[in-house]
Amino acid sequence: MRALAILLARAARVDDGACYETLICRLFGVEEQREYDLPVAAITHLADFISEHGGGWMRADPVHLQPDLGKLILFDGRSYSLGMNEARRLASDLNAALAARAIEIKVGRDPKRWYVRLDDAAAVKTWPPSAVATRDLKGFSPKGRDAKRWVQLMNEVQMVLHDTAVNREREDRGEPAINSLWFWGAGSLPPVAAVPGRAVWGAEPIMTGLAVLGGCAPSRLPGSFGALLEQAGSATECLVVFPEEQGAHDHQVWLEKVARLNRDWFQPLLTRLRLGRLRRVDLYTEGCHFEITVKSLWRLWRRPGPITP
Repeated sequence: MRALAILLARAARVDDGACYETLICRLFGVEEQREYDLPVAAITHLADFISEHGGGWMRADPVHLQPDLGKLILFDGRSYSLGMNEARRLASDLNAALAARAIEIKVGRDPKRWYVRLDDAAAVKTWPPSAVATRDLKGFSPKGRDAKRWVQLMNEVQMVLHDTAVNREREDRGEPAINSLWFWGAGSLPPVAAVPGRAVWGAEPIMTGLAVLGGCAPSRLPGSFGALLEQAGSATECLVVFPEEQGAHDHQVWLEKVARLNRDWFQPLLTRLRLGRLRRVDLYTEGCHFEITVKSLWRLWRRPGPITP
């Protein structure tokens, strides 16, 4: 893992605490507004459906809420399994209960990505479930002028989900119940300017939607940096989003993944930087931005340290 350790040690580092959703939107020129969400739902809708992208959307992702010593802890889709048939049955139960309010839940390509249409712009600020996962919900309720509507809907949804056949079956199998929805990412499709010379690789749905809006439909992620360069052609800027792999919370799985990335991506990337064949590399992680240039590699006094999760 030495190549990655060298890159991180020699980089100029900025810690701004930005979550993934904020970060990827910034890379495509979509900035947060004071009273409104980043329109993540409308963006990922492009990746999940082939039509009806207009108007406003809000994500309504299924979650598990667990009481714990006076707290209420949220577990998002990374913490449980959910089949498409189960997701559609749960959505059908909710739609039947919410029909009088003209609210319809839609399930995306991933059974853990759900949507609800907005009648108008929602003046609300929310948090992505990844930012709240395994934390106490206190302090993470929707904020803003329209927040009350979504808090009330969440409470109503919880009552419906409490006694669904799907959840009874899940509990009989010892699986966590889908006992709430997390509403977030409200808005309509934002303008995204095309970036001349940009090429994009990966399948993450927010990046996919933003790339489509920017006129550069993403390509399938190749197995190595060398293979990517063969595909890049005349591209002057390459944006790569690595997937969050299942089981990455396991320390041994994490070590194996990082070793593979180091061998196939970071070592050849470091070699090309040293030879001057690359001008600059930017690495983004949750909350951190590492900027590495040919010049910064000469910061030899910055010794590479261990790579830890």
